[in-house]
Amino acid sequence: MFTLRAAVMWTVNDFPAYAMVFGWSTKGYMACPVCKEDVTSGWHAEKVCYLGHRRWLPWDHEWREKDKEFDGNTERRLRPREWSGDEILEQLNRLDFAPFGKIVSRTRPSTHMNWTHKPMFFELLYWSKLKLRHNLDVMHVEKNVFDTLVGTILDIEGKTKDTIKARLDLERMGIRRGLWMNRNSDKARRDLAFFSMKPNDKKKFLKFVSSVKFPDGYASNIAHCVNVDGGKFTGLKSHDCHVFMQRLLPVGIRHLLPEDVVKPIMLLSRFFSQLTAKTLRRTDMFQFRHDIVQVLCKFEMIFPPAFFTSMMRVMVHLPEEALLAGPVNYRWMYPIERLLGELKKSVRNRAKPEGSIIEAWVQYESLTFCGMYLKDVETVFNRPQRNNDGGMRNEKLSFFAQSARPFGDPGRGESFSRNDMEVAHWFVLNNCDEIMAYLDEHEEMMKREHPSHLVAQKHRELFPQWFFDSVNKLKSSNSPTYSDELYNLAFGPIRAELFSGCYINGVKFLGAARDDKLCTQNSGVHVPGGGESTNIDFYGKLTNVVQLLYKDRYQVIMFKCRWFDSNPNRAGSVKIDHGLLSVNINRTWYDDDPYILANMATQIVYLDDPKAESSWKVVQKMDHRNVYAIPELDPIDNDIDNVADQRLESSMENDAETLRDTHVIQETFQIQGVSSIEIPIQSITIDLGDLPRFDVAV
Repeated sequence: MFTLRAAVMWTVNDFPAYAMVFGWSTKGYMACPVCKEDVTSGWHAEKVCYLGHRRWLPWDHEWREKDKEFDGNTERRLRPREWSGDEILEQLNRLDFAPFGKIVSRTRPSTHMNWTHKPMFFELLYWSKLKLRHNLDVMHVEKNVFDTLVGTILDIEGKTKDTIKARLDLERMGIRRGLWMNRNSDKARRDLAFFSMKPNDKKKFLKFVSSVKFPDGYASNIAHCVNVDGGKFTGLKSHDCHVFMQRLLPVGIRHLLPEDVVKPIMLLSRFFSQLTAKTLRRTDMFQFRHDIVQVLCKFEMIFPPAFFTSMMRVMVHLPEEALLAGPVNYRWMYPIERLLGELKKSVRNRAKPEGSIIEAWVQYESLTFCGMYLKDVETVFNRPQRNNDGGMRNEKLSFFAQSARPFGDPGRGESFSRNDMEVAHWFVLNNCDEIMAYLDEHEEMMKREHPSHLVAQKHRELFPQWFFDSVNKLKSSNSPTYSDELYNLAFGPIRAELFSGCYINGVKFLGAARDDKLCTQNSGVHVPGGGESTNIDFYGKLTNVVQLLYKDRYQVIMFKCRWFDSNPNRAGSVKIDHGLLSVNINRTWYDDDPYILANMATQIVYLDDPKAESSWKVVQKMDHRNVYAIPELDPIDNDIDNVADQRLESSMENDAETLRDTHVIQETFQIQGVSSIEIPIQSITIDLGDLPRFDVAV
């Protein structure tokens, strides 16, 4: 017998459920559960909207002094106060809530603010000590922000926030005269705003989205959700919006909207891309904590106040939660929604759905438990993955131990000549780490025997035979460095087989001939550059999968690719616009050396570049499910003290004389347990936006 102890770390809910578990209503003028009563809200276009994002800016930021560009007022307030768990618990204990059940009056006293009840989680002794108790669901936040943003820039009826009421609200506020109602004719007319696409541009954007193809298993076919003639999207799911926001929106809007509108949208897309990544860096989150404020402030200067819903507001708190709790993979609703979807499918008796779900779940758990003891039956424990690559082979040489599984017929007309065999074999030899000593020795020999302009040619021509002779000498002398794998490598491939596709490292690749006929795209290949002389990334398309067969059933999987010229020093090869890389697929290089080892390739996607001709494609690098690229941590990134020192140094930019003394601190702030010290400082500038909230008198 033992005592099982468990602790609740936090809750994960959508926004309405957040209000239930936290006890704070997420509706009305104080809808933000983080800012609480200190939120800036107002009645605009006959609904409550949430502005005041300049409060997070540094105290001396120029945007604080602007009025007409924002809501007509300057901003002199500090950022909203952050409440600790003990303060929240103390506040709740002072309130008198109505007993549970039906009550006569639904009006809450003003002293309750938006509190509806005391959450039961505070019965846990440690709950008030937690830094993060309830997570804002990034999935629904991103989905709602996407709907608001795309509905407005495409001017979709029923989804746009740029309505007649929003225009009349701008007139009432006396700001942005260019967006007021046009009353030149007998009837007032709402002209198309500068931040919305024109009808022809909207059609171009929708055609671009309908032409997009993603890798197998990455996303659904978004083209099915595009209504080009109707000028709108239908049936977009949350994950579709997630992919759209991060992958398609930055590419499609660049030449269709003004630059002042494109830049903050691009930054918003990058914000969500970094926030939802599998690996987060503290320094990135510190940066994006400031960037999201910049984005929201720029949006305030572009869109009407009706644009700023509660979902727009809570974005400003997402980086703080990421700093406290890490990546969002375990803090958003995707796995929960998928489980709920499976449970709904198990309902057979619609009159009693709960009972149906319980019976189905008991059966599932029973079968799962029994599956642990069934060896010859396919179960959830031994079922191969979707892209099963066969696993790593138990070989000593790395290229013989590839985890790759080719498949498919390459089609008619494909052949592999002797010259192709020699080119592929040379690439294997030249990229084998285990024989680098042989390569270096032979290259030095060629430098001594041939002029410098012939060294590379002679090295490539003579090395295979010289290497075979060297291994033979090791074999005859019974050298301990000799192995059968080394001999088979030196002997060379005996034949080659061609395939149309390959599973490698859990990723599916397809040859371009077959891939072009499908609604997915799995032929994009990227090889990162390395070394001083080849520090250029290579981009291409897979044409064939080649399996080189050596003696004793050893094999090497290679990709034959069509490489696009990616040399930045050549005009018309590559270009970068707003951080997006485009390549010209009509310009190729390395046509006589098209082979790479299969495990060198990473998958990419090519998107049409609406801003350029059809020969240009935008490169998008992919992150695959169950495939993790774990980076090496920078020591400074692992040290929070160093990060804090950097942030402090970045704020000490101006002389103290430039700081306007407009606030007087009433109470002394001192950290408990830390003795005071005297530090001589000649000048310092304090960024009040980075300080905790104090009680101040203006």
